[in-house]
Amino acid sequence: MSNPNNLKAIKMQGEVRDETGELPSLSNHTQIAPIFVGEEKKEWKIPVDLLCFHSSYFRSALKVEFAGGKPNAVDLPAEKPEAFGLVVESLYTHQIKVADRIKGANISHERPSFGTLLDTWILADYLDLPRLQNLLLKIMDERATYHMEVPINEVSKAYMCTEEDLGLGRWIVDVLRWIIPQNHELLECFDETPDLELLKVIFLDTLQRHHVSAREKFELNDNHFIPE
Repeated sequence: MSNPNNLKAIKMQGEVRDETGELPSLSNHTQIAPIFVGEEKKEWKIPVDLLCFHSSYFRSALKVEFAGGKPNAVDLPAEKPEAFGLVVESLYTHQIKVADRIKGANISHERPSFGTLLDTWILADYLDLPRLQNLLLKIMDERATYHMEVPINEVSKAYMCTEEDLGLGRWIVDVLRWIIPQNHELLECFDETPDLELLKVIFLDTLQRHHVSAREKFELNDNHFIPE
């Protein structure tokens, strides 16, 4: 397994600016927002200006009722603390730390895990953090193409939470359409209902992209015949 002490940072590209093009001004650290995540309600205390600068979701959720009032607490009971931890890391550092890759280890040994990266992408979509989404996608793409595989069960469930032809959903279909012909054993991992739904999407997408028509005549060739 990857050593958590051996980490490298994957950084976001360019300077982080708000919607007006201004760089962040985090002069007011007096207002701290409590954020509760998961069923266990793990708590983070984060400066309001940091959250609101990056996320329109938090700008709406952390409205101050009156001058000098306390910001609202935000409860994210359906999210995983590991995923929100990566969100917080990116807010403070504009990067995600990944463990050094161990030679010969498979994708399940990478850290943060692929499942956590998927959960974080979906959470970042909910929180309106597109820069983080794109950074996460680059990390996942590098892993998938390096190992020539993805964890199918986790990817299939994530696919059901995305838009089919945009962002993560489009990437999942495209990367699997590229990987499967080179790693046929991956097909054996499509063993649950969401997996089969995703496999159907990949199959139909492949047909459409290759312009296969039912009107074209099917041609027999030597591979179809038994040698006489």
